[in-house]
Amino acid sequence: MFTTQIAQNVCLLTGTASGKSMVFYAAAIDILAKNHAAKIIAIYPLKALGREQENKWQEALHKAGMDYVKVGRIDGDVSR
Repeated sequence: MFTTQIAQNVCLLTGTASGKSMVFYAAAIDILAKNHAAKIIAIYPLKALGREQENKWQEALHKAGMDYVKVGRIDGDVSR
């Protein structure tokens, strides 16, 4: 992901289930690897999708050897 190195914006337009999230994971993991204080916020429109993506984030971080990075999810089911 060269874009995280040169601070450019990226627009990725492709069909459903074509791997858009994997591009985001790669860029986010690159940022987290370079800056351990960094935070990544991902917003999903449905609770079910948020739960699914939470698991995929954990899997991607594990594969990158970054199990120390915490993944959290906040949705309407979280008490205040």
